[in-house]
Amino acid sequence: MSRGRAVVYNNFMSEMGGGERSALAYAKALAELGFSSEIVCVNPAPDLAEIGSRFNEEFSDVVVRRIDGALLLGGLQNVQVFVNHTHLSLLKNPGVMGLYSLMFPSRRIPRDPEQVETLASYQRILCNSRFTYEHTLQRWACDPSRVLVLHPPLANRLIDLSERLEKDLPRKQKQLVAIGRFSTLQTKNQHLIIQSFLKALRSADGLKDWSLIVVGSASRLAAAESYFQYCQELAANSEGRVSVLRDVPFTKLSEILLASFGYIHAAGALARADQPELCEHFGLSIAEAMSHACIPVVHHLGGIFDILDKLDGALTYKTEPELVLAIQQLQQLYMSPDRHRSMQLRNLRAVRALRFSMFRDRLDSLIRSISKSTFALST
Repeated sequence: MSRGRAVVYNNFMSEMGGGERSALAYAKALAELGFSSEIVCVNPAPDLAEIGSRFNEEFSDVVVRRIDGALLLGGLQNVQVFVNHTHLSLLKNPGVMGLYSLMFPSRRIPRDPEQVETLASYQRILCNSRFTYEHTLQRWACDPSRVLVLHPPLANRLIDLSERLEKDLPRKQKQLVAIGRFSTLQTKNQHLIIQSFLKALRSADGLKDWSLIVVGSASRLAAAESYFQYCQELAANSEGRVSVLRDVPFTKLSEILLASFGYIHAAGALARADQPELCEHFGLSIAEAMSHACIPVVHHLGGIFDILDKLDGALTYKTEPELVLAIQQLQQLYMSPDRHRSMQLRNLRAVRALRFSMFRDRLDSLIRSISKSTFALST
């Protein structure tokens, strides 16, 4: 018997990044919990083939539906559970129960009574990491009891892969990989990764036979396309040591990760101390790399450290020179098999905290607790 209608609102589904994967996970989890669920958006929506290519077959049953903006509120009637998964959305909760899935809190909201009232219409604000949670409490005047951490889940096949690789670690090539959307907004700084890799090559003979693959998607915005082309130009001057690829299918991406020794991530690398919004709020792509036994090189601030050990699971950096040094240290780590195997095994175990079943069951427990408290208040 259906528990009612559930709607996940994500207005940027065509971006097909980590946030969109998280929205798909919410919809899938709600369906498995007995709700009639779907994702709705006003902007263009990807079709099932696009979703399957980017995220594999895991979300093949999720319905993604576009609604005309003028008809949005009319299409959100009789909703039992409403999950607002649109970044900085100020859409008032139209459901019986409202969950606000928060990527990161902006300083722009809430500022006026109407905005405060909108956020108050949601019973819970669900942060994707402890990093997001802490900044939410600092920036927004929220009751801490309404703010929780719910990590986005990793693909089931990646959890299975981590279990297989723990028993038989893959043979790694002298290859590094970076994954992230090509964007000038919440940028992943792919240009910095390429430039730092080339600097590391010039100053370390041990890296002479290493390569870098930069993988990502680019939105329809002209600025994103221009940035992608800029990264391609940087790679063109690398004498074949750097490759920049776009819209790589899930299976091919997995092959690249399995072959790569290191994973480089640079979101937040150029942020000032007062710009935490530019850091990686969680970092599903880092977790994906961990599940493939890649050694991560990541900026020292961000949400991934909920599961990634700074000392025994990764190399971290604060500045561009430190990023160059960390890339050089990967070569030394490659030549120290006991050390890097220990890091790989630790990371393979750590990602299992992101099992989809754990995410689904925690969401179910949350929904049931809200229902009980609502019933108690009504009586």
